[in-house]
Order: sequence, then C-alpha cells, then structure tokens
Amino acid sequence: MNGQMVETPRRGERRWIRRLAAFVDRRSGGAPSARWSYKLYVNALSRSMRHMGTAGPRFSVSDPHPITGMRQLYWEGRHVGTTRPPAELEDTRRGHCFIVATGPSLNQINLKLLHGHPTFGVNGAIAKFKAAGLSPTYYAISDDDFFENRFPMVRDVIASRSKCFFSFAGLSRVSEFDASLLDKTDYYLMEVINRRYGHPRLPLNEFRKWAVEQNMVIPEKPRRDDCRVGFSRDFGKGIFCSRTILYMALQIAYHIGYRKLFILGMDMDYQGASPRFYESSAQMRPSKIARDFEPHILPSFELLRGICDREGLQVFNLSPTSQLPESVIPRLTLEQALAMTAAGK
Repeated sequence: MNGQMVETPRRGERRWIRRLAAFVDRRSGGAPSARWSYKLYVNALSRSMRHMGTAGPRFSVSDPHPITGMRQLYWEGRHVGTTRPPAELEDTRRGHCFIVATGPSLNQINLKLLHGHPTFGVNGAIAKFKAAGLSPTYYAISDDDFFENRFPMVRDVIASRSKCFFSFAGLSRVSEFDASLLDKTDYYLMEVINRRYGHPRLPLNEFRKWAVEQNMVIPEKPRRDDCRVGFSRDFGKGIFCSRTILYMALQIAYHIGYRKLFILGMDMDYQGASPRFYESSAQMRPSKIARDFEPHILPSFELLRGICDREGLQVFNLSPTSQLPESVIPRLTLEQALAMTAAGK
C-alpha cells in the first residue's frame, strides 16, 4: 500500500525553488531555523502559505482523505506515515483528565498517584511519567526547539504509545531523525489556528468572521496576533497557541470531551534557576515565558475563565507556586483533586 502512495504537489509554492531548497538541505546541518535551505524554502511559498515553511522543503502532508480523514506524511517524496483524523476523538470521553506540565513544582509531586486516571503530558513531562512507571494517555509537543534538542525525550513519548499530537514541523523532525518511529503509535496533526498545513492564512477580518462561524471564542477586540488568544472547541480546525503548549493541550482535551481538567506543573515561573523540572541551569534551554506571559498567556487564561463560567467547564491549577492568579484559575492540591474525582464531583 505504501508504495502506491505518491506525494502530490503542494498548493501555493514554486516547485523549482522547493527542489533547490531540498537539494541544499540534504547538505546542511544544525537546527532548521539556522539552515539557509529553510529560509530559501519560505521564498518558494506564497505569502499566505509561508507558515508552512517550518516543515522544510523535504517534508509534506497530504490533504485529509475525503472519507477516512487520514493524512499521509512524506519525506523526500517517500511515504513515511499517516495521521489519524481528529474527528474520531471528538466527544469520546467524559469526566476528568490530569494535564501534566513541566514546572519545577512537579519535582514535589508523586505522579504514581495518577495511576488509573486519564493523563495528558506535554513536552518534557515524559521524564516524570517514566520515573513513576506510567504511560500518559495523550501527549502534545509543538516546540521546534524541543524536537531538535530533546529528541531522546520525543523517542520516550513515542515508546509510551500515547496518542501523540505533534506539529507539522515536529513530524518533519521525526521524519528526518528516524522515520521508522512514525508507525509506532497513533499520531494526530496538531495545527495552530489560521496556520494550518495546506490552508492559506486568512486576513484578520476574514479570519474573525470564519472563527465566529466555527463556534470559536475570540477576544472582542481584534488582535494582530490572530492565532494566539482564543479558544477552539474543534481541534480539527486548529487551536490557538497562546505561546504555551499547555493551553493547546487544554483545547485538545476539551475536544476529546473532558470537562474537568486538573493541571500539574503550571508554575509559569520565569524567575527561578530553571523553568522546567527536568533541567539544571547548565543544560537549560531558552524559555520565553517572561516575554509571553502578559501579552499572550494571561489573556488566554482570562478568556478561558469566561468559558468556565458560561459552560460548566472546570479547570484547576494544582501548582502551589504559580504566576497565574488564583482569581483566573482556582487552585487545589493534588490530594483535593483526587478526592474530588473519587467522590464523582
């Protein structure tokens, strides 16, 4: 079957520039953001499609199959994998889910207490899951830097057989590093709203009209950064990024059907020695939390607060030390959260 799958031309690109960029990329090294071939490839794309440039010139994703909704992944024209349709997850679960982030407070948490509960990990949380002998139910990674510099952790995520939600840039990195991993678990293409693969970016006014038609929650006042602050109820149409993978995971969990979400490790601490539980100061990767908290992250959670009030969605912050105000997301201890689930509240 794989041999019969043929990569189709991409919309909105100049193919000769893409071929040149692919030729150069084969002889390049280092992170994609530093590769001249990636910069060249962006110029092969029409302006409204340039968000696809992070996938690079050697990777592509097919349109969804008209019946199954599956999408095919190609590396250098060779079929390497398939993504599952988001629709198959919609409203398939009820109740609660624990979302595990990577703040330093996670070092004080006994994750073994989550045995038997649905869990959703992000980025480096897999280290805590492994130490506890647990496999997360779902997992999301979108950060290009994480795929590039923490690939052993990406391998561990895939080996856990979680349902994986990866960005198209991330799937491109997996294809380049070890394409054999793409048949090890179920993958879902995680796309930022108005930055979807194969879809042109809409002008702001058109986007806001489209978002309202799609039952998305957007700020009353237009923002130039259309993809960052908002809330998507339909993961298949893209999700708002908020400049934090945690907020993306919240939207996916909502799509799946969970309406009681407990978040661990949501410290948002950018003043300590390290913003992540698994890093020392010597091995710390750059963090943009300090830059993004006020303009993007806090407004996103404030908008989420309104959804909680109107629609009965419950979100709790289990981090004892968090930059996110309790007036926005109420706090509980892990013990209180577990007691709440046991009581069926």
